[in-house]
Amino acid sequence: MHTLITSLFFIVLAFFFLFVIEDYLNEKQLIDMSQIVAMNDSIQGLPEQVQTYSTDESPQTWLKQLNAVELNTPIEVSDIYGNNYHVLRTKHNSNKETFVIALDTSRTFSVGDNSDKLLILIFPWVIIFLLAASILAKKFSQKIESHFNALLSKINNADSPQRLEEFAAHQPIEELSQFAKLFAQTWQQKIDILVREKQGLEYLSHELRTPIQSSLATLELLALKTKNEKTIARLFRSLNRMTRLSNCVLYLMESEKQPALREINVFEISRQLVDELEPLAKVKGQSIVLEKNVSTSFLATQEIIETLISILLTNALQHSNSSPINIKLSQNQFTIENTITLCEEVKEKNTQSFGIGLSIAQRLADKLNLKLNFVVDDMHGIATLSGK
Repeated sequence: MHTLITSLFFIVLAFFFLFVIEDYLNEKQLIDMSQIVAMNDSIQGLPEQVQTYSTDESPQTWLKQLNAVELNTPIEVSDIYGNNYHVLRTKHNSNKETFVIALDTSRTFSVGDNSDKLLILIFPWVIIFLLAASILAKKFSQKIESHFNALLSKINNADSPQRLEEFAAHQPIEELSQFAKLFAQTWQQKIDILVREKQGLEYLSHELRTPIQSSLATLELLALKTKNEKTIARLFRSLNRMTRLSNCVLYLMESEKQPALREINVFEISRQLVDELEPLAKVKGQSIVLEKNVSTSFLATQEIIETLISILLTNALQHSNSSPINIKLSQNQFTIENTITLCEEVKEKNTQSFGIGLSIAQRLADKLNLKLNFVVDDMHGIATLSGK
């Protein structure tokens, strides 16, 4: 397109200068002939395209225009048929009477009359230029494409941001070099964030172990002095739940660590957790309804499934109104349904975020190749855990 527009521009420019040069040459030719006629006192031997007219024979429109200019000054006029002429008014040296010399441009090689022939000569060159431009454009785009494919390949295969930085340093195209540097910086920032997250969670998990172990030891001493075995058992399960959560967080930090998996009975774990959380539900005026025993199992570990279901139940208790929290089990699927009560801050932000617990649960599920969905529809929450 650029070549075509440029070619058209230069074609128009060339024709403009051709017309200017043609007018200049015609007028110069006419002036030279008038000087020859004046010196020789004769109009003999003039070319056939040059004609002479007496003052009486000249068209009045020509005379009006010629009278407005000096003698021997050429002008361009046209006749009643639209033919163009270059004319001037002159006289013999021996005679004061003036006459008109006219150059009929239609009888010369006029640019206007022969523009179609000139265009036919120009057209092949325009085609050649367009073909050359097309070839160059394809080579240019192929070169850019090869560099970009090399960048994508490097991004996909690089083992560290430093490799991308090295690639960017030797990339001849500045824009692609900047893109590689930006990707390397983003990659490095993500690595730094993950490292800080891992270090922070490892520290918190480690620091939790001491108070948990201390609490377990104290609870064992209390168990010897109290007869309320059910309460003591619930406290033990709560502390064990904190221990499980701590272990699961550490498990998430070990990307290559994969525990031994086995079929886990989901109903039995659900029953124990409902019993553990029932006192908390009663305090909030809520209730947890667990369906009858349905054979549901996941290929996982006891600790992780307990942590997953515990997070989902705790989240439901925190964000439910007084309506019952229903736990439904089916083949290869665990579902919690509850009616959600959003705080004013969440309503104003129009968000469905319910804390970091669900994020941890989602990452645990993904790591065990389980599918966790959480949906809110008209303040009705549904959390579903199923095997993929």
